[in-house]
Amino acid sequence: RLDVFISNLDKLAGQEIGDVVFNGLDSGDAVQTYAKVVGVISSPTAGAEIGQVNFETAVAGSNDVRMAIVGGDVGIGPTAPDQRLDVRSELAIFGSSASLARLRLRGFYTSSPGDPPTDQTDIMMIDTGAATVLRVRYNDAGVMEVGDLALV
Repeated sequence: RLDVFISNLDKLAGQEIGDVVFNGLDSGDAVQTYAKVVGVISSPTAGAEIGQVNFETAVAGSNDVRMAIVGGDVGIGPTAPDQRLDVRSELAIFGSSASLARLRLRGFYTSSPGDPPTDQTDIMMIDTGAATVLRVRYNDAGVMEVGDLALV
């Protein structure tokens, strides 16, 4: 079932002004919202208006924003992206063939840029699917290393 909501002419920042809701039945015949597209006023300032579209999906029965477009910026993870493409999660880019190189990026958050992780966290890895070509990570001492799979 598809539900459409359109609000009155609100003019407050953060105000939801319309949405499209995708509902269906779960295995117990209860109505579940599986996905939702929400239009939001990000900034109502005359002459400098900014619109926002949030894309929500259900995970374990709970909906949350997974992607947001705010003005001209797209956020996958953050609801207030501050870059043209702002991804706050692990990222994997794969070719359409096993013979093509793959790029995997993994982000991490610390309280201070001078306090890197010390668990040999891979930050970036490029591989062919069969072998790692390049790996960037922090070693146990918190020093960034660049090399191949054999990094210790």
